[in-house]
Amino acid sequence: MIISVFGKTGTGKTTLSRLIASCIKQITNKNIKEYSPFEQVQFDKLIDIKTNEIIIINEIQIFKLFVNKNILTNIITGHRHYNIDIICNSQRPALLQDRTIPALSDMIFISRISDEEDLKYIKFFYSDIERIKNLNNFEFVEILSGKNFKLDNENKI
Repeated sequence: MIISVFGKTGTGKTTLSRLIASCIKQITNKNIKEYSPFEQVQFDKLIDIKTNEIIIINEIQIFKLFVNKNILTNIITGHRHYNIDIICNSQRPALLQDRTIPALSDMIFISRISDEEDLKYIKFFYSDIERIKNLNNFEFVEILSGKNFKLDNENKI
């Protein structure tokens, strides 16, 4: 499964990603690995993915700058063959530059976005831009189903 989570800083992307990963772990007993370019993670470690894992990639647009495009594409497109679940989040979806990740996503959660370039990127997948602009922190729309989700004070949906 591939899940994309988009939204401005502070909207709950990482919290939602971790919550989804925990739910998958309860069902599958897979290990969770989280990668963040802000924690001085070696980008090569992302290439070292094993089978039967849940991968959270924070700010995927930054990883795309430092990880060989073919390797990252192979991980994303080959995830089903290796029984890997991938959760990608980004505060700037337009910086992904292509639409491979959301196009392959089984679910796409979007929180408040206001940058015009990001809205233009999202509009390719979801036309109700006003709905996205008016979301509060910790509120998301899963655009493939059109359902709204809100994390409560205990970080539950």
